[in-house]
Amino acid sequence: MQDESIFKLIVMVGLGFAIVIAVLIFSGILPGFSSRGGDGTGGTVTMWGVVPSIIMNEVVANFNDTYKDQFVLQYVAKNPNTIADELVETLAVGGAPDLILAPHDITVSERNKFYIIPYDSIDTRTFSDTFAEIGELYNTSTGLSALPMTVDPLVMYYNRDLYSNNGVASVPKTWTTFLSIHQRLNKRDSQNVITESGLAFGEASNVLNFKPILEMLFLQAGNPIVSKTESALYRSVLSERLGFNTAPGAAALDFFTAFSNPNKVTYSWNETLNQDREMFIAGKLANYFGYASELSQIRTKNPNLNLDVVVVPQRDETARKTTSGQMLGVSIVKNTDNLPTAFIVAWNLATGPEAKVIADSMSVPPARRNLLGTPNSDNRFEAVFYESALYARTWADPNKIETTTIFSEMVNNVNRGLDDAMGALGVADQKINLLFSNL
Repeated sequence: MQDESIFKLIVMVGLGFAIVIAVLIFSGILPGFSSRGGDGTGGTVTMWGVVPSIIMNEVVANFNDTYKDQFVLQYVAKNPNTIADELVETLAVGGAPDLILAPHDITVSERNKFYIIPYDSIDTRTFSDTFAEIGELYNTSTGLSALPMTVDPLVMYYNRDLYSNNGVASVPKTWTTFLSIHQRLNKRDSQNVITESGLAFGEASNVLNFKPILEMLFLQAGNPIVSKTESALYRSVLSERLGFNTAPGAAALDFFTAFSNPNKVTYSWNETLNQDREMFIAGKLANYFGYASELSQIRTKNPNLNLDVVVVPQRDETARKTTSGQMLGVSIVKNTDNLPTAFIVAWNLATGPEAKVIADSMSVPPARRNLLGTPNSDNRFEAVFYESALYARTWADPNKIETTTIFSEMVNNVNRGLDDAMGALGVADQKINLLFSNL
């Protein structure tokens, strides 16, 4: 046991030294140091990732050319739906990659598989100054579980023709303003059937991004979805008041479901309609809430669609601007036998030119603040995506598939009158907390 403690101390010191050297090299304080291989690193680093090989092959080739005298990076593309299971299976038989480039929810659900970079090596100030705020999900009680690479924020796409045809001159920036123009964007036939909709909220079955939309509304209302406990674990707080007179989570859920309630003035959607993105592509939906990464798919399916994109509406003009988002990060696998080199590869990927190349190839913003401050001025979409990435937030999702089901049940139970918002949120709290207890 004593030998194990000594070994861990040596590894920590070694990693700390490697990180300090990497930071000095990156900042230019030690120019040329890395080219001499003087930091004691080397060998081959294997990284699994969810980014397709067609994007990563050239990135890796250029990266290896830059650091050819120090180390070699090997990249293995994996299916996003199976990468976590493959990692668990590989670790079980004694093998594993050194790094993994994966969605943030995998970093949470498989947190025991990753090495925590100590704050003595990268302090919270350096981290928050370097990366967008959404990256703070990777903060643990003792260090960082990953380094952010890309951010994919939820934005609002809108049909310019439907706005103009209905006499709506400007796109709303707040939900209050949105509600004031909402009914002008809705159309029904003589049988009261919705033929054109202003907004596809209220259902889980045919709203493609219903879960991130709910996450956005919870966060905007002042509910972080989960909070950390004294033991540094998480617990769900969806049904809690959190210092408000009424639970903000309930207000957000009631707001979302009101758009599918035919007895409400906000009624504009129901489960008999086609999927919201398909309705938007067909020119029958005025506003679609989707990720930045969806732009190319939408434009490919309907090149003639007169669309634009804006930051999602906010609670009010003075509230902290917030949207939900997805994130890719680079984590060090705990079982790596080349820890210092694995870190330097991860650090150089996250802070070097490769981060921008990968983000651009995936049509999403990078996670670095200095890059988000300089969008392409000739690309009106990129400017909105980059701004939204700075506002994006997320939560520690213990199991993306299971929580999607939990959120769906929550919406359906309210819509069917089986529960009110508080009751549905309370059930969701219990189920999400059970997922955390199994991590």
